[in-house]
Amino acid sequence: MVCLNVIAAESDEEAIHEKTTLEQFFLNVVRGTQTPLNPPIDNIEDYYKASEKQIVDSMTSASLIGSKETVKRQFTSFQEQFDVDEIMAITYIYDREKQIRSFEILKEVVNGK
Repeated sequence: MVCLNVIAAESDEEAIHEKTTLEQFFLNVVRGTQTPLNPPIDNIEDYYKASEKQIVDSMTSASLIGSKETVKRQFTSFQEQFDVDEIMAITYIYDREKQIRSFEILKEVVNGK
């Protein structure tokens, strides 16, 4: 079993924007702060230092981020490399409806729809 971060959305651009909540979450882990999920922001690069970015990038490297088509390509590539039979997915998305939709998209991808 592996655990993957998943941010699936209607478009790659939307998913990348939503990913900033995930990045802020892991940045809070790096900084040792305990705050609830923050809404996505427009420019994540202004939010952290370069050294923090490297750590956050490492912590989010096992992620499927994008539209249904992009997530499908990423998932297929991941499966070709690791051939796992069970995946635990976490979706750090601020908006509950978008979070649910992300899980729905992942389910469609995994079920081959």
